[in-house]
Amino acid sequence: KLTESEAELKKSNDDLIKANREKDKFFSILAHDLRSPFTGLLGVLGLLNDDFDHLAVDDKREMSAALLQSTKNVHALIENLLEWSRVKRRVIKFDPTDIFPAHIVSSIKSVYRGQLGSKAITLNSKIPEDLSIKADNSIVNSIFRNVISNSIKFNNPNGIITVSAEVDDKGYCIFKVSDNGIGINDDIKRKLFKIDEHITSIGTFNEKGTGLGLILCKELIELHQGKIWIESELKKGTDVYFSLPLIF
Repeated sequence: KLTESEAELKKSNDDLIKANREKDKFFSILAHDLRSPFTGLLGVLGLLNDDFDHLAVDDKREMSAALLQSTKNVHALIENLLEWSRVKRRVIKFDPTDIFPAHIVSSIKSVYRGQLGSKAITLNSKIPEDLSIKADNSIVNSIFRNVISNSIKFNNPNGIITVSAEVDDKGYCIFKVSDNGIGINDDIKRKLFKIDEHITSIGTFNEKGTGLGLILCKELIELHQGKIWIESELKKGTDVYFSLPLIF
């Protein structure tokens, strides 16, 4: 009994050390990647504040667009931080109900209309309208939002993103988000879901990404007892797959 107790205590201690290490790494990455958009925000706001009356309309419009993009980057990082924190503290609200993934993708398409339009990217959904699964609506929304956002970020102008779904014989629905963008090399692919690997990637319009969104997706998918994996080839595009059970 003593040996078993000691083994359990050691495992609990090891798990705690690992959790603290992951937390420290996450906050280190977050602090690093928040600094860049905030530096941009402060710089542009300073120019506007000092020279507003002397700036041409086109300059003001360009600065406004830069402010909007920086603000979106900060917002995305903070959203991922809050959600990741809730998962790690096990206080995330987890309420599986009957949801329709096609409706979620449709709403995300509306949210990202501006980003899609700026790159002339087409987002197609081939998920059957009547397909339903038992899952947490908010969490699944976050998963699709992060994956589709990445596809937009790393897709070329006039690119295509296709979201599809297929039910397997094990009671899971396999979702696929496919793009014809710049792709991912094998070295980065191996690091994508590892918190101890800091990946800073630049999108096709110089959008900055940290990879934190995919790490969060992995956590959220595993809450549903599912899996996520990626297939990609440089200059040919990326396919992101994730599985969620039909009934939880």
